[in-house]
Amino acid sequence: MIECASLIISVASVIVAIAIGGGQIYLARKMDKFEQNQNERDEKRRKDEMFASATAFIQKYSKDGYQSDIYLLPLCVAAYKYNPSYPYRREIYREFCSFTEDMQSLILQRCEINLQSVRQEDYYDIQLKKYKKVEARYCPDDKDIFYGNGKLFEHALTRHGTEPIPSLSCLKDRTQREAEKNPTIKALTKKDTPTMNFKEHITNELAYYPNDKPLQVLFFEQTDKGSAADGLEIIASYLCCMVAKYVSIYSHKDADKKEDIGCPEDFQGKEYMEDLFLDALYTMENYNV
Repeated sequence: MIECASLIISVASVIVAIAIGGGQIYLARKMDKFEQNQNERDEKRRKDEMFASATAFIQKYSKDGYQSDIYLLPLCVAAYKYNPSYPYRREIYREFCSFTEDMQSLILQRCEINLQSVRQEDYYDIQLKKYKKVEARYCPDDKDIFYGNGKLFEHALTRHGTEPIPSLSCLKDRTQREAEKNPTIKALTKKDTPTMNFKEHITNELAYYPNDKPLQVLFFEQTDKGSAADGLEIIASYLCCMVAKYVSIYSHKDADKKEDIGCPEDFQGKEYMEDLFLDALYTMENYNV
């Protein structure tokens, strides 16, 4: 009788243990499911909030046609990589730098710009070192205007970033004079004008005469506001930015070109030296492969 009772108690204990274990497994699975659903809801909420914030950002800077700051979005990436804490003049740069990289990536994706916005140690030094190797091949034995770790170049941002890009002119160069021998081009040129846009002169020298020491020529070239050699730093900084940009472009091979990286030159609003500096960095990174 006692043995029978013990057996019954043992069986009952096993049944209770199984029932409790089954209940615990059920509760655990139910809790896991609840947590999974909660995580999915939280993730959806996070993505919805990011999407809404990205929408607000894109709308905010897309209000004025081709004068909209949204065309400068590729330069936001350069601003973030250069120094996300720098107090840039443009609000779009400052706001973009304040976002998480996930948020930045979403904005770039929404605008169909194939660039990666990630923090990079020594970004400026890396791009400058890469550029100088390209320049040495493209303009051999030319003047070093990027001496002192490119201080004149960097001063375009750190000393002159809030200033408008200067409008400079110089005497017509050999390329322009030769072009004006064409009656069609001559008819489109202002009569009795001995000068031309300094930017066009820079691009002419770099595009057509890379072996004639164009950097030295341009450094000493007189404009209507003086020359880089005169100690006018903003002109020297302007020249460095233009040279860095166009040497990168002219020495670039189409086979290496990245697609859908934006086109800051579509921006037709007022430009400042910080824009020119960031544009040069952006071009150095994406064209100097």
